[in-house]
Amino acid sequence: MFSPQQFLILNGAVVTLLLVYFFGFRGKRTPSRLNFSKKDIPLAKGIPAPSEASTVLNVMFNYNGHSFDAYEVLGVPAGSTLEEIRVIYEQNRKQLVDPSSHELFKMAFEAISQHLSKR
Repeated sequence: MFSPQQFLILNGAVVTLLLVYFFGFRGKRTPSRLNFSKKDIPLAKGIPAPSEASTVLNVMFNYNGHSFDAYEVLGVPAGSTLEEIRVIYEQNRKQLVDPSSHELFKMAFEAISQHLSKR
């Protein structure tokens, strides 16, 4: 059908056309700009705008080289009162068998109590 010389010429022509297409005719592509203004961002009812938020609910602490959220460790909702947290902490402490878990829960409780005392 094609001789080896014709095959190489045809493949060379196809490769040349592809290179011209990809590098010559496409032009320079620039990313689009996002033009958001405050009025364009819809907020759900009851959720304050980021500038109106008064406190951050996460309380992070380090234990054994890792970072944990104290509320997640204790299993209490963020923003709970110190008394609610103390009750849950005591319940969890009685159920734990592993001593290293006691230390993790104690550090989580102390991180929350320090955070709440700063307010």
